[in-house]
Amino acid sequence: GMFRVLVETNKKIGALGRARKWQEALSMFQDLRGDKRSPSPDIISYNHLINAYAKCALWQKAVLCLETMKINPDTFLFNTAISACGRKKEWGRALELFAKLESLGLRADSGSYSSVISALTRGGEWERALAVGEEAKRRSSRLNAVVYTALINAAATGRQWEKAIKVLDEILYSGMRVDSVAFSALITACGQSIEQAEAVLRKMNHLNLRRDSYAYNALIGVYAKAYEWDRAMREFEVMKKKGVRRNIYTYNTIIAMQTSDANAEGAEWLFREMQRDGVRADVIAYNLRVNALAQRGEREKALAVVQEMNKALVRSNKFTYDFLITACEAAERFDEGEETFNEMVKSGVRMDVVSFTKHIKFYKERGEWQKALRTFARMLASNVRANDVSYKTLISVCSTIPQGAANAATAVFLEMQMSDIRIDVTAYNTLISACANEHWSKAVRAFKLMRRNGDIPPNVVTYNALLSAFERSGELDLCRRLFRSMDVRRNALSYAAFINCAGRAGEWQTASKVFLTMKSEGIRPETDLYNSLITAASRSSRWEFSQNILREMVSEGVPVDSRTYVALMRACEGGRRDGELLKAWEDAKSRGIIPDATMYDLVVQAQTRLGLWEDTLALLSSNTDKATSQQSQLYSLVISSLASEPTHHDTCLRLFEDMRRKPIRIGLEAYNSVMRIWAESGLWERSLELFDDMIQTSLQPDSQTYDVMIGAYTKRREEEAQKRVAEAEAAAASLKDNMTDPQPPGSNIE
Repeated sequence: GMFRVLVETNKKIGALGRARKWQEALSMFQDLRGDKRSPSPDIISYNHLINAYAKCALWQKAVLCLETMKINPDTFLFNTAISACGRKKEWGRALELFAKLESLGLRADSGSYSSVISALTRGGEWERALAVGEEAKRRSSRLNAVVYTALINAAATGRQWEKAIKVLDEILYSGMRVDSVAFSALITACGQSIEQAEAVLRKMNHLNLRRDSYAYNALIGVYAKAYEWDRAMREFEVMKKKGVRRNIYTYNTIIAMQTSDANAEGAEWLFREMQRDGVRADVIAYNLRVNALAQRGEREKALAVVQEMNKALVRSNKFTYDFLITACEAAERFDEGEETFNEMVKSGVRMDVVSFTKHIKFYKERGEWQKALRTFARMLASNVRANDVSYKTLISVCSTIPQGAANAATAVFLEMQMSDIRIDVTAYNTLISACANEHWSKAVRAFKLMRRNGDIPPNVVTYNALLSAFERSGELDLCRRLFRSMDVRRNALSYAAFINCAGRAGEWQTASKVFLTMKSEGIRPETDLYNSLITAASRSSRWEFSQNILREMVSEGVPVDSRTYVALMRACEGGRRDGELLKAWEDAKSRGIIPDATMYDLVVQAQTRLGLWEDTLALLSSNTDKATSQQSQLYSLVISSLASEPTHHDTCLRLFEDMRRKPIRIGLEAYNSVMRIWAESGLWERSLELFDDMIQTSLQPDSQTYDVMIGAYTKRREEEAQKRVAEAEAAAASLKDNMTDPQPPGSNIE
């Protein structure tokens, strides 16, 4: 009777373990140990309990149970505990258990070797796994196909295709039956090599092995890594036609391909197809959808997916929140991004170094360097070790500190050195760029620090950071000396910095010579470099040279943009060639260039100087379909230009009322112009009323506003004073009349 009770109890513990209900399995196991009327647990009871822990990846509990059991363990129990450690990548503990197994005199079998090889492979120690396999082959000639399949997996993890093939040949030579799992591991070992993967498939077909979901998934994975997405989708459809079940791995691989291309619609369709196929979505599938939407900045849709995820009782993880934060960054909705960070903390999701670094970068984009520094401190306080990326991000944050940016960046860099984190050239480049934002001399000091260490040579990015620092400060001599002394090959950015610096100094000819040198060295200039050269010429008002450069761009097939024409128009403006400026304007429109605010400003000013008022007004009528912000800028430009001529004051007032009626946002420049018109017309009261209206719109007055207001108040005081003087004079005259001597009494008596 007791034996039957034990057998039945063991069956129940085993069933609960397979169902991943380890708490209930433990409770039933403890009933065996605690009730004297019940049989004591046997080796099978312990095996089922440890297996329950292993199924739930509770390796600590599995190991503790093995070490504290009341009876002697067998090899099978050790194998189960080793598998539990392997599930959580605790390969070191797995090796300890394997060594203890042998120290107790137990014989390691195929299950022991396959378990420890799998644990090492999952922990990224594939070389050790292969070494254990070689040791197993020397010790035993009775290894089964499971061990060899584990070795193929280890070779696949290390992308050692030749070694994986060798293991497969050993299986075939020994006469063991090979299943699809071994071939699937071999296909995975091919990495991105489609040729190798298809060679494995041919061998599989030669053995008349039926391709199951494992083989299809491995092949789809190879196609996905090689960016052969059409071929991956064909295999996906073949699975459906041949009745091979597509599991969650299949769908996640295919959905990930759509996510890589930011194809949210494709990811959504595949997700619904997965649900129609009866496959339950896991957190990876939901996260892939969130990521696809995040890359497009569609935060609302991404949040809707998270809500759907919560309803499906799928617990969100750190990646879910990371993707939501990415969506906020893409949409520049920083307040909502901070809310997402707070939600992440409240939900109990443990933030790792990637999450904290993303948080720090987020505050950097907002310009909130204090919060970025506090977040870094909170990361360290949470026992999360900073890595090289987090330190580099923090150094970059220091560049935004208004005062003492260089000292702060250097302090973080030195802390990075003391933390035994490998310093590479990127770290130095980040430090130099941060110091350059304060002053070029600070950047030079950081460069000298790099030189003193000596083990990391500067690259072109290093030199470009210094050249940019000199360019921003207008230090042409320093820029020239560094440019000539560069011991690495210059790239387009190097030349752009020197050309810009020469342009700032008014040496457009130097800029032109450097540009020609760049072309002779085989660097094909793109739009930005041509724009830099035209900008350099525009600073010296070399409009003809600028026109020639534009023609060269067109003949070379280099795209032109609004910055190209802004530089050309400024060159024409500096050369007092308003007619050429307007020709450039027309040419830009004929090429489909969308004008920006600077282009409109230049053309309106030129039209004003030429007295082309009708053309200026025509700009407004031709831009009625533009965005409201652009219309606001254009109206303000036209009103301020026309306001300089008293004959056009009525037109200015009409345009101002048009802005109010449409409505178009009225800018400060428009307010100032109309207030000046009223003040100059003697209607100072209307100027003051308009000033009150402007303040209510939250616009901040500038010096021109106050000039107009001071004039209006002065005019009002003068008029009020004149009015009081007039009233006083009138009162005095009236009093004088009343004080005239009256006729004596009786003077009218006849």
